[in-house]
Amino acid sequence: DPSWMKRAAKLLNKKECTESDIFFSISESLYNIDPSSAAAANMGIRALKRKDYKKAVDFYTYALDNEPDTINKAQYAYRLAQTYGAMNNNKSAKTYALKAANFRSGWGEPYILIGDLYAKTSRQCGELKTEFLKRVGYWAAIDKYEYAKKVDHLTSLKATKRIEKYTEQMPSKTDVFTEGLIGVPKYQIDCWYSETVNIRIQ
Repeated sequence: DPSWMKRAAKLLNKKECTESDIFFSISESLYNIDPSSAAAANMGIRALKRKDYKKAVDFYTYALDNEPDTINKAQYAYRLAQTYGAMNNNKSAKTYALKAANFRSGWGEPYILIGDLYAKTSRQCGELKTEFLKRVGYWAAIDKYEYAKKVDHLTSLKATKRIEKYTEQMPSKTDVFTEGLIGVPKYQIDCWYSETVNIRIQ
């Protein structure tokens, strides 16, 4: 009964019971009967849980391309961003996070995801360079967390925890002084992304 399966899948998804065998069975059956955007997205959840990222990208891309509702499109774009992030394809992850934010204004989660991408690659961006350059990515991450809080109060607690964590890892006052940046408000980062960030001093 496709109608029953759709209701069951929606309920399991809403209750975040997406790791159960019954969810996977229903999702696969629904996709085979009716490969709708919702069915494809549920298959994407399954693939993502199994770390089959290539299949997850295929399913979420299908869901995004065939979904008329912008709120749902935002969710599918966000899932694509998460998937690309797990694949360390950071540029694509950021691209889809921004698409998700464009589909759903006032949603902070995509900006937190972008902040996480900046934070996890900060030291890599400055690899074999100065300690200062290894840490500037944390400024970029904090900027994104601050913006997430600004546009979406529901992300405030999550964003604040990350800000506290990465404030301890951003460039020290000595680093900023050594680079001749005391009193300078902004700094340009050029890594896999380009971003003008606020200079923060601990």
